[in-house]
Amino acid sequence: MYQPHFTLNYAMIKAIAKAEAANALAFSSLVPITWQRKWANKAMPWSVSANLGLDGNPLTFQQIEKIVVREPARDDHAPYIAMQVGVEAASEQVQEVINYLHTLKHVHEQASERKQPEYDLKLLLDLHALATERAVPLIQVGVWRNVKLAIKQDTGGATVFQPPTPIELKYQLDDFASWLNSPLARELPVLIKAGICWAELSRLYPFAIANGRVTRAFIRLVLGSEGIRLATVLPYEQYFLENRAGYYQSLLRSITQRDLSPWLEFYLEAWGVQAEGFLDQINSKEIKSTANAIHQPVPLREREIKILDYLRQSGWVSIPQLNEVFSEVSEDSILRDLRDLMKKTLVKKKGKTKAARYALRGGAW
Repeated sequence: MYQPHFTLNYAMIKAIAKAEAANALAFSSLVPITWQRKWANKAMPWSVSANLGLDGNPLTFQQIEKIVVREPARDDHAPYIAMQVGVEAASEQVQEVINYLHTLKHVHEQASERKQPEYDLKLLLDLHALATERAVPLIQVGVWRNVKLAIKQDTGGATVFQPPTPIELKYQLDDFASWLNSPLARELPVLIKAGICWAELSRLYPFAIANGRVTRAFIRLVLGSEGIRLATVLPYEQYFLENRAGYYQSLLRSITQRDLSPWLEFYLEAWGVQAEGFLDQINSKEIKSTANAIHQPVPLREREIKILDYLRQSGWVSIPQLNEVFSEVSEDSILRDLRDLMKKTLVKKKGKTKAARYALRGGAW
C-alpha cells in the first residue's frame, strides 16, 4: 500500500495552526453570515481564475470574473455567454471557466453533504467529467489516462519525470485509494492529508487533460469533507499562481525524490500566509462594527434549537428522519419549524415535496 514519506518542522505546524484558527473563526458566531456570503461570492472568481491560470488558461481575472458573476448554467453555450458579458476569447477558454465554476460548486455542495470521509476513485472521474465537458473530445471526458506520458520542463525540453504507464496507473491508484481510506490517513491533520493527496495525484497524473485542476478540485473535496471549509471563502490557490516557480519546483522535487517534505513545506506556507491575512481581515474594525450592529441573537423556540443541533450533527436530513427523532410532535409542526428556520436564514432546503432534505446554512450555528 502507498505510504507517504515526509518530515514536519515547527514552521509547518505553526502554519497548520493558523489555518485551523482562521477556519474556526470564519464560520463562528463572531462573524455575521452576511460577511461569510460576501467572502464566498468574492472568492469564487478568484478561485476559478487561479486554478485555470495554473493550467495555462490565458483569460484575465477581469474576464473570468465577468463570466462567473453572470452565473452561467452548465448547458449554456460558451460563445453566447462570452458575447453577453463582453469577453473576447476562444470558445474553449470560456467553456473551461463555465466548467470549473460548476466543478467548484459541486465540490462545495458534496463536501457539505458527506457524513463519512470515505473516498472512491469514481469521485475523481466525476470531477474530470465536470471540468472537461464540451471543452475536450467526448472520448477523453471522465476517463483515466490511457497513454504513456513524459513530463518535460518546457516544450521540447528535458524530461523531468515520467508518470506511471497506463497499466501501472490502475494499480497505483488503487493503492492510493486504500491509503486515503486507511486509519493511518484518518489520523493525519486534514491539511497534511490534502497536501499528500495533491502530490501523489500530481505524480500519478491520472488524466491526460486537466489533471491539475481536477486534482485541486479533489483537494477541496477532502478539505471540506473533513471540516476545513476555509477554501470556500479564501481562494488560497492564488498563492500558488503568484508563486508558480516555487510551486512547481517544490512539487517536482518531492515527486522525483519521493520525499514530500519540500512540497508540504511550501503548501503549508501558502496556507499560513493566506490564513494570517484572513485573520487580520476577520479582526478588522469594519467586520466588528457590522457584527455589533446586525449580528443580534435570533429568537428560537426550544424545539427549533433541538432541530438545529440535530442538523449540525447529521448534515442533510429528510422529514421522515426528523419525524423519528421528534416523534412526540406532528409532521406539520416540524415543517412549520423548518419554514421558520429558513426565514431566519439558519436552514437551507434541497429538493421538493417529501423528497426534500434540510441542512444548516454555512456559519448559521
